Amino acid sequence: MQLSTAPAWKQNHLRKLNLISGGKLQNTQVLLGGPNIVEPRLLAAVRGLLATYQSEVENLTLEVLGSWDRPLNKQNETATIGILIGMAMVALENFSTGLDADLALLSGSSSSSGNGTGSEASSSSSSSSSQGGPAAAAAAVDLDPD
Repeated sequence: MQLSTAPAWKQNHLRKLNLISGGKLQNTQVLLGGPNIVEPRLLAAVRGLLATYQSEVENLTLEVLGSWDRPLNKQNETATIGILIGMAMVALENFSTGLDADLALLSGSSSSSGNGTGSEASSSSSSSSSQGGPAAAAAAVDLDPD
């Protein structure tokens, strides 16, 4: 979706989340992973952009829209989760090594089997797995496609 063609209420929604200012993107880097799994601002933005009606989001705060236990409705939440999974897959594809290579590196042996495909975890994810689980890893996702 092009922001310039999005309805004004969706642009206002992103403005409330400090993702756009005066029609221009700003502060578009959000975290996917880490202690919150999905940064609340990202969750709120996706839910708002996928909302069908302005009334679904106009009076809701970032605290409400960015909370996993407060979905808008089943259809919106299903679509939101699909978008977030897609974003995670794209983020994982950008890592240069795969899970096997990362585990070998952590154990001190060498491996040449990391091909960086989206089905494998990243080095930061693997190293944090040994320090508290995969939720400890994070990847920055830039919402600005340019």
